[in-house]
Amino acid sequence: MIREQLVAALRTALDAAGFPVPAGGIVLEPPKQREHGDWSTNVALQIAKPAGLPPREVASRVVAELQAAAPAHVEAVEIAGPGFVNFHLAPTWLHQVLRAVVERGERYGHGDALTGSRINLEFVSANPTGPLHAGGGRWVAVGDALANLLAAQGAEVHREYYLNDAGNQLDLFNASLMARYEGRHPPEEGYQGEYLVDMADRMRGELGDDVTPEQAGEWGYEDVKRQLSDDLGRIGVHFDTWFSERTLHERGEVARVLSELGTRGVTYDQDGATWLRTTDFGDQRDRVLVKSDGSTTYLCNDLAYHEDKFERGWDHLIDI
Repeated sequence: MIREQLVAALRTALDAAGFPVPAGGIVLEPPKQREHGDWSTNVALQIAKPAGLPPREVASRVVAELQAAAPAHVEAVEIAGPGFVNFHLAPTWLHQVLRAVVERGERYGHGDALTGSRINLEFVSANPTGPLHAGGGRWVAVGDALANLLAAQGAEVHREYYLNDAGNQLDLFNASLMARYEGRHPPEEGYQGEYLVDMADRMRGELGDDVTPEQAGEWGYEDVKRQLSDDLGRIGVHFDTWFSERTLHERGEVARVLSELGTRGVTYDQDGATWLRTTDFGDQRDRVLVKSDGSTTYLCNDLAYHEDKFERGWDHLIDI
């Protein structure tokens, strides 16, 4: 708000001094050094040549008009360097902001800049192999704040948690949980956390002493999802969708994307793997889509995921 008021004051001062507004508009931004004030403009440098005057002379006339008009909340206006005009604000401008906050209440900061936009925002998405850790918690705060900001500007925001439930990591988690259930140490490359001991005890209490590896895998997967949902709910973060990566394979969407890319001639086979020609689009090297063991990479699955979202009508996809 204060920026718009200062720009309006500059327009009035330029007109009073007989100068035109620059073709590109008035640039007003916080100076890099705090001692140069709260806001600074290079408008005098922009119009000096068309005006046929030195920049500081232009700045002097503009500052004289500003001082005569005495814009609200401006404590001082000064000329610096080759002709910059610097504004020093009085603390009263902060009071104006506080009044606006009180007057608008919960609607303060809301607008309609993104009205009509449909945004699928995917965030957190920690692997469903254990409790949420500090790194994942950081993205909870960032993602939820971004979702609220977008929604406050009128966008339809769909919060989505992407479950990486297809691939080797979940297999290792299942094997590690089963090992704890049977009183063994997890595989060396598996998950070693003590939380698996607690999970194995709960699983035994719920399912008994004859749990199969398949049952353990599904029980562990659902238990981690519940833990994640509960932890996120405790801090007020809720998701519209918990999207399973496995569904991309079950519905054949990964295979369909691979086929489409092949038809477009942007993939090739080498060393038993399928590669995407990303160097054709500015990448430093080509990327693997299907590894030599037949498993798909995260990039491959992510392409199928984004294709699915666009087909469902989302205008914008944001992954953080």
